[in-house]
Amino acid sequence: MFDFLRVAYIIYIITPILITFDFSIKTKKECLRKMCKIIYNSIGINLYRASDMNISYEKNIIYFSNHRTFIDFCIEHIITHYNSLFLSRWLVAFFIPLTYYCKILTNNVIFFKRKNTNIVNFENMLKLKQQNKDGYYLMVYPEGTRRTGKNYACDLKKGVIYYSYKNDCPIQFIITYGKDDSFNEKTFVQKKCNAYVFYSKVYRPDKEKYLNMEDWYNYINNEWKNEFDYIYSKNYTEKDIIEKIDPDYIHDNNYPINKYILNLSRVIFISSFCGFLYSIIKYII
Repeated sequence: MFDFLRVAYIIYIITPILITFDFSIKTKKECLRKMCKIIYNSIGINLYRASDMNISYEKNIIYFSNHRTFIDFCIEHIITHYNSLFLSRWLVAFFIPLTYYCKILTNNVIFFKRKNTNIVNFENMLKLKQQNKDGYYLMVYPEGTRRTGKNYACDLKKGVIYYSYKNDCPIQFIITYGKDDSFNEKTFVQKKCNAYVFYSKVYRPDKEKYLNMEDWYNYINNEWKNEFDYIYSKNYTEKDIIEKIDPDYIHDNNYPINKYILNLSRVIFISSFCGFLYSIIKYII
């Protein structure tokens, strides 16, 4: 329990402070790397590639990952070499302010409301983001929710799969086995562990083979279930490791951070901290 609270403290308090006052940050992905490294080191997880396939950076590719804990965003950044553009509900920003902090500084999160979302406007926004002006590739959790401890596949949500068909976006599965062993918010357990990352082949929506969106969805849904169930049916050892994933490696680190936004965040943080400190001193006196 103590270790869990320590990690939560690092995520909510320490990481924003260290990033805010790190004056060596030059690029958006460097900022993400430093955020994720703080959390990565605090949870003590080791990430290993256990598939022959590796990550693809094909144009307009969409990564599908399994969602296990609320720190998955950190793990997904590392295993995509800081190239993930996340889809996230607005509710997450209230419970994990660090995600909104990332949005402000690095523009790597798309917030949306689960209900009352205009599909046309939403898809147009995704198309704009996929122009890759920030060097990111869309990352989604197609299960639609965290599935901590559930070691069997479920049916995927249809929205992004339909979108990929309509816009000829390839899909790659990135399924990580064991990441909820490191940080489990349901049981308040945090421990050192190994996690094994599997990159699938790249799936492309061939319109001659898949005649409509439903055909494409059924294919992707079945492939996901087969991959997921196979991965979660095994116990892994060092023999299954292809290579250790380097948390320091950044792919395409050429997108400068907005210094105005970064400095503004520092001013806001200092002002908020001083106001908080003043309130405490006034209360004590």
